[in-house]
Amino acid sequence: MVERGDAVVVAVSGGPDSVACLHALLDLKEYELGITVAHFNHGLRGKEAQRDAEFTEELAARLGLEFEYGEGDTTRYSLKSKLSMEEAARDLRYEFIDGVRKKHRARWIATGHTLNDQAETVLMRLLRGSGLRGLAAMRPVGGGAREGVIRPLIEVSRLRILDYLKHKKEVWIEDSTNLKADFLRNRIRLHVMPLLERLNPSLNYTLGKTASILRLTSEFMENEARARFVDVFPGEIQSLRGGEKGVDEMGGGTAGGGEFIGDVRALRALHGALRYEVLRLAIKKVKGDLRRIAFDHVDAVDTFLIGPKVSGEIDLPADIIAAKGYGLFVIMKDGLKPQDYAHRIPSPGSWSFPEVECDVGEGGEGIDVSNDPFTAFLDGSRVRFPIEVRNFGEGDRGIRFQPLGMEHHKTLKRFMVDSKVPRFLRSRIPVFMSGGEVMWVGGLRVDERFKLDGGEKGKGAIIIRLKRPVYHFSGGVYKVGIKREAD
Repeated sequence: MVERGDAVVVAVSGGPDSVACLHALLDLKEYELGITVAHFNHGLRGKEAQRDAEFTEELAARLGLEFEYGEGDTTRYSLKSKLSMEEAARDLRYEFIDGVRKKHRARWIATGHTLNDQAETVLMRLLRGSGLRGLAAMRPVGGGAREGVIRPLIEVSRLRILDYLKHKKEVWIEDSTNLKADFLRNRIRLHVMPLLERLNPSLNYTLGKTASILRLTSEFMENEARARFVDVFPGEIQSLRGGEKGVDEMGGGTAGGGEFIGDVRALRALHGALRYEVLRLAIKKVKGDLRRIAFDHVDAVDTFLIGPKVSGEIDLPADIIAAKGYGLFVIMKDGLKPQDYAHRIPSPGSWSFPEVECDVGEGGEGIDVSNDPFTAFLDGSRVRFPIEVRNFGEGDRGIRFQPLGMEHHKTLKRFMVDSKVPRFLRSRIPVFMSGGEVMWVGGLRVDERFKLDGGEKGKGAIIIRLKRPVYHFSGGVYKVGIKREAD
């Protein structure tokens, strides 16, 4: 877990487990660890909490260690954040201790979790209906929302810990709330565990071993999901907002922001367990964490995406949305739904707006009218500045244009439907207009009235090149590409 010279912040409550953890690390003299003692007062136990803080501070002073103290109003935070008291207390505690870690530039936070705690956690999560990762319980080193946390005693029983402290003639204090059945963990510890231990005296070891096996399985599934992530969310289509600085080890997009657009067929091809993991990773990357996201939520997304319904969307906690249409789906935050926009382009040049970026130029002789879907070659005699670039909005259903190669007009909505553009992508497609008429549905089709005739005789052409990631459709078949920069 630790290497020579590591700085470690030890979370010490004053109870036997955390005191034993502190001494165990101090006994590793050959590692020359830099240890800081951190104690947090949750504001729940009045004078007893003050006693614990004084005891811990005196312990740190006796051992010649730096001491950091913090306190918080757990009740108020619980009401404000709509978390249980247990969750609120844990959040406040870890926030404080992580702050101490950063202050002292420590590598690790060490906690006194034991084999007994691990066994209780397995039972708690089993009762709550946790999946594979939840039943794997606490990892010895980091993992999940607790990166940088080590649990040196996670495979040591509380009985051995008490023997260790007695051998060292070390004292500790007891938290009276541990004897109250107010919280689920306490009820399991006080009532459930003793009953089960009658059936299996080695219950703590058995449940701890089960957690270890499930953790190995979970880690394997995580690695497999990471490897298959780009199969479901191809790197070039993952997001319109992935962000160059947000790319991570899973191949694109941002952590705690953005969105991921995937292929339903690729998802359906995976085994159910692997589908779950891939979707879970996508949700985590979009949301930034998996708080309030349970197995049932991910399972609901999976059922919806691989089911027979062609299109639709479902809501998840924390304003996360899963939507699909025409073989594509998106995982995104509700707040990232595109808003209507309309911008004026008064003249040729390079133009950058929050929603779209493009180059507008004038052509001359010898222009190659290519098939690049991100470039429109328009008849300059028809184009009038200012050009307007806007998105397709719900109020634009009646706007009509004449798709290239067609004799008749279509509404933009009908064109989007016929081109099998998913509903969640329609408002992303930039529409370029001149004089109130549609010239080009960006990445999709030029209007017949604005087409450039003459093959390579491009004199007088207006050329528009999209520079942002865009989606295009051809012949009713979905295709993807990115025009990152104009050549």
